[in-house]
Amino acid sequence: MNAINKEQLQPIPDNLRITENFGELIIEFDWSRLTGTILLIFSFLWNGMILFMTTKVPTEFLFVLTFPIAVGLFLFYYSLTLLKNKTVITCTNDELSIKSGPLPVLGNKKIDKNDIIQLYFAENITRNKNGTVITYDLYMLDVNNRSKRIIKNLPNTEAASFIESKVEKFYKIKNVEVIGEYRK
Repeated sequence: MNAINKEQLQPIPDNLRITENFGELIIEFDWSRLTGTILLIFSFLWNGMILFMTTKVPTEFLFVLTFPIAVGLFLFYYSLTLLKNKTVITCTNDELSIKSGPLPVLGNKKIDKNDIIQLYFAENITRNKNGTVITYDLYMLDVNNRSKRIIKNLPNTEAASFIESKVEKFYKIKNVEVIGEYRK
């Protein structure tokens, strides 16, 4: 590589699918199938236990199970979203669109391309009694120099870096270091 051209080739991570058409870039990735499967099994066990408990508790005390029932329904729905959903990032000449589906979830966005000054990603470390989980969140700096998270929980640096560089290249944004961004 010569000193003038600092652009590097970056392989497409296994979990990403890329489509490039004239004036459009589409990046897709599935959500975590393994986590979804584990949570689905757990939600069946949880909901089965709650169903059994509803048959043993007197009718006037069923309200006590309201919270455990809500937790069970949430776990079931969340596990289905992990199994079925995918995120689609679409870059057009006018906007950046981030949509997740087919099951409805929060977080869909449409951002005017002129509002994006810089993209960067940061490491997100979560510690619990079972260990440490590391994910990566993609952020943008807007025209007011405010940081906004646009994608959360990317599984690895390769996916986060690839999405950042592809979108920056599509919108012709010069990559500038941002305080707080992940550095290899």
